Amino acid sequence: MDKLTQKSQEALQEAQRIANGLSHQEVDGEHLLLAMIGQTDSLIPDLLQRLGVPPAKLKPDLERELARRHKVQGISSGDLFLSNNLKKTLDAAQAEATKLKDDYLSTEHLLLGLLDQGGPSLKKILQAHGLKRDAVLRAPRRVARQSACHRSESRG
Repeated sequence: MDKLTQKSQEALQEAQRIANGLSHQEVDGEHLLLAMIGQTDSLIPDLLQRLGVPPAKLKPDLERELARRHKVQGISSGDLFLSNNLKKTLDAAQAEATKLKDDYLSTEHLLLGLLDQGGPSLKKILQAHGLKRDAVLRAPRRVARQSACHRSESRG
């Protein structure tokens, strides 16, 4: 957790809150992406917009997928656990950060991890919106020049 940027930490915490609020025991990639597209002062909503995937169009598909999931009554935040897909996503995000020679795991890395390891239902949603890994890899450099929040995304 000490290698996550502040925004990444906030996104994971919000993903847990979303899962808990929906009575889901498992925190998955859809919870995380929903949390990231809802963040203010973060790279992800702007990045998605620039890629032609407005968060407002992505959000209903994520919510619809999450509404289909099994609910566990009486769940508390202590009962939550990360899905295998989300664990793989975090590993892929860390590998991406290492490959890009970044010291901290940003929301950009989390998005790349979701694209690589997000699981079948999330991949379908991302594909339906035309969101591709190579476009994400190219886009942040453009955004970084135009937005100071990319690399100055608060460190944890």
